Amino acid sequence: MSKFWIIALNVYKKQVRSAAFLIMVLAPLVIGALYYGMGKFMSDAFSIDKIGVYDQQRVLTNALSQSKEFEFIAMKSEKSGEKQLAEDKIDAFLVLDTSKEVLKAKLLAKDSVETSTQLKLRMMLSQIQRQVSAQKLGLSAQQLAQLDQQVPLTVNKVTVNDQGQLTKKQEDGAAVQMIIGFACTIILFLFIANYANIIAQEIATEKGSRIMEIILSSTKASTHYYGKIMGVILVGLTQMAVYIPVFLLGLYQFKDNEQLAPFLASVDFGAHFSWTLFLNIVLVALFVLTGIVQYAVLSAVAGSLVNRAEETSKAIMPVMYLAMIGYFGGLVFSFTNTQSPILTITSYIPYWSSFAMPLRIVNEVVSYPGAFISLALNIVISTVVMVLSAKMYKANVLVYNDRGVLAAFKQSIKLMKTVK
Repeated sequence: MSKFWIIALNVYKKQVRSAAFLIMVLAPLVIGALYYGMGKFMSDAFSIDKIGVYDQQRVLTNALSQSKEFEFIAMKSEKSGEKQLAEDKIDAFLVLDTSKEVLKAKLLAKDSVETSTQLKLRMMLSQIQRQVSAQKLGLSAQQLAQLDQQVPLTVNKVTVNDQGQLTKKQEDGAAVQMIIGFACTIILFLFIANYANIIAQEIATEKGSRIMEIILSSTKASTHYYGKIMGVILVGLTQMAVYIPVFLLGLYQFKDNEQLAPFLASVDFGAHFSWTLFLNIVLVALFVLTGIVQYAVLSAVAGSLVNRAEETSKAIMPVMYLAMIGYFGGLVFSFTNTQSPILTITSYIPYWSSFAMPLRIVNEVVSYPGAFISLALNIVISTVVMVLSAKMYKANVLVYNDRGVLAAFKQSIKLMKTVK
């Protein structure tokens, strides 16, 4: 086994077996489980099932009693309903006033009423109000249904051929595209934030403890440098391999959840699957991968500029600022305008294109030649920066400068000229 893979696997095993990696992988899963569990507990604890109803004219109680959402119980009087609410015999008390043409309703509850419950009640009462108004106007049930009928709107994306004709009419998968773009922006930043610190800490620790001098006596600095980067990338791929099946299992497990079911029902990945979508996903994955490599390279160099591991956070701060610009830009344009000139320009600038171009790809606002040009620029710049960084790493990894990171960087530039 080559020294490169020995170094890479050593970094990989060290990080995967550490408690920090276990916490980093499990923390999002535990937080998500706690959030879901607390939401479920709060929902069950304060859910409203039995609702007492007092209608002075006793006209609407029967209509409400047919609802499957809640159990409505008719009250003899308003005082009777308030008494049963105080004795916890009912969860809420609804008082209806039908004395005028416009229906008025008042809901009494001992605890806060969820927004979803209020929305359901408003929809029920609005439907009843329409029926009452239709009866007064002499409208039949069929006529009322025609008035309430919504116009179906289908959004299709088309392309224009050489003859100027519209072709390839297909249903718009904007929801799927937004999910993929938004997820890639977050995933890329999380990986950069996690592993930029890891790789910088790895190198800074070895340099600060003077172990680096022993290591470089038996291997090349460039081999050590590339091995460290590969080891951290393997750790990141391991974390991704854990999250993907958990995510798919979560979708399957909670597909019938009240909050997720309406959204998942509207997002049919199978309906929008095509070779175009597959190619888009591959391109997005390549941009994410090149982005991770780009920032890992800068972080490794930053780690080699400090004398002690405690100084690592200061050294990688410029790297994180660079990533944050792309991250926040990606979040903003995920929901606003994916055809913005700013997003178009940044999608061809390395280090930011890894955030910007995936958004344009999944929203199909860039041609494949444009995407491949951006990817080629990313790969070329990444290769050039990696080679230059390896040379800088070789120059400064055994040089100690107590005047700060900036002074160490200037010194490294000077020493690079003398390194072969």
